[in-house]
Amino acid sequence: MKVVPIDIQHGPKVLQRFKATHKPLVKALFSFKNMENHGELIKPILHQLFTWTPPKEGITLLELFGGIGTSLKALLQSRMVIWKYFYVNIDLIARQVATSKMMEFTTKFPRQFTTTAWKVSFIFLPSNIQLIQKKHMKLLGLVDFIISGWECQGFSIARFREGLSDTRSSLFTDMVWLITWAQSISPMFGYVIENIHFQLDQKEKVQKHYMLVKHYLGEPLLLDATQCSSYAHWLCN
Repeated sequence: MKVVPIDIQHGPKVLQRFKATHKPLVKALFSFKNMENHGELIKPILHQLFTWTPPKEGITLLELFGGIGTSLKALLQSRMVIWKYFYVNIDLIARQVATSKMMEFTTKFPRQFTTTAWKVSFIFLPSNIQLIQKKHMKLLGLVDFIISGWECQGFSIARFREGLSDTRSSLFTDMVWLITWAQSISPMFGYVIENIHFQLDQKEKVQKHYMLVKHYLGEPLLLDATQCSSYAHWLCN
């Protein structure tokens, strides 16, 4: 499947041709309230290799779909210094667990993660990623690193595999918008995006949506979780 780049600068003819050819995908991408709030089309993330040196005082980390804070812990275990930490997750239980771990992380990594780093972590941005707007990102300022494992239910074999049509996996668009906004402020920043291995799914709809995801994020890196110290085998991107 050939994916046509969608960019507002290409003009209405390209968008109309895309709509005519990929109606389900257009519905998945452009029918969200969040996009109406921003009033713009999302663009592909810039994916390029560069040499990155973390700031001496530490990084500003934004964790989307933050779960219980395992990504933060992994960075701290990698000896990364976190100057400011911002957390986004709508699940109340996950937020409570992550909040309870902050002091634990500070106690274990006192030089890397002080209490001031997470003083406003859970209240600075809306917990619902769909409610984050430009005004929030402007207040946030420069971001050095974004970690995001957006909702996988639409691609999971344990669910109905509706791809980006799933209301949870459709939050992909909000994630891409936030990352491209951060790149527009500071192109030299890092990001890690994680999801399940849905490129191996044989369902036609999932394959089409995978091609669209790849267009916006670039070529994925397929890993076995055991390569990252897991005790169980599990393929993920």
